[in-house]
Amino acid sequence: MSRRTNLFIAMLASLAAFFVLGASSAPQANNTWSIIFDDPGSGGSQTTTITVSYTDSQGVKREKEISATAQITAADSSASKKEKVQEALNTELSKPENQVGGNSLAATGGTGGVMTITPSGQVPDAKIEDVETDDERTGEKDKVLKPTGKEGLAQVSLEGEVVGLTASGGPSVYEVDTNLGTASVQLASSMTRLQVLKALRDQLDAMGPKVVTWIDSEKLILFVLLKDDGIYTLGAGSTDDGLRAVCKVIATD
Repeated sequence: MSRRTNLFIAMLASLAAFFVLGASSAPQANNTWSIIFDDPGSGGSQTTTITVSYTDSQGVKREKEISATAQITAADSSASKKEKVQEALNTELSKPENQVGGNSLAATGGTGGVMTITPSGQVPDAKIEDVETDDERTGEKDKVLKPTGKEGLAQVSLEGEVVGLTASGGPSVYEVDTNLGTASVQLASSMTRLQVLKALRDQLDAMGPKVVTWIDSEKLILFVLLKDDGIYTLGAGSTDDGLRAVCKVIATD
């Protein structure tokens, strides 16, 4: 499993208590699902299957299952794997037999090794009911994240000082993984912690119009609002020899 995926999944464990115990239930404002892709261990195929519900012209609720298969090689990264899977799924979504009245039921997005799947908005009451993945002979498992219907507040910060190098002397990074994609900043010894936080914030904000972030420049904390129509899961990690990444939920609603 890749370092990036390990960072993300490690953070999911601490956020799970928030989603199960800490937050109150609320109607889902958005229906965004995400797939976190890992680096393939070998060549093979990956199949993504989504189930979308909708109401037809007669007022009858129906479900449509749409599957797409992509060929993966051992040379693929999590990001290139995501691009192949996304292209294959977009091709299937554009086929008339997978549409309703000529309109697509779902749309894809995301950055890096993360793909998002949402209702397209072209069919008013369409809802993503399920997302499944199946990797054949590629040696890894992709992680599917579903919306929670809950909200909260998380903070990202840095402890220590920026060195700009890993312990082995290579270039270092600070990354924040989310259900919408990954914000990654290559570090340099000349950078302050505030500059790192601002660079992370700018990348997070670019992930979508519903993402809500802000920085406390005195305490050097990046705040992220957790909600279904924006970011609802995140984790942070750094390879810098002088920094420790901190990411935690600090409030629930």
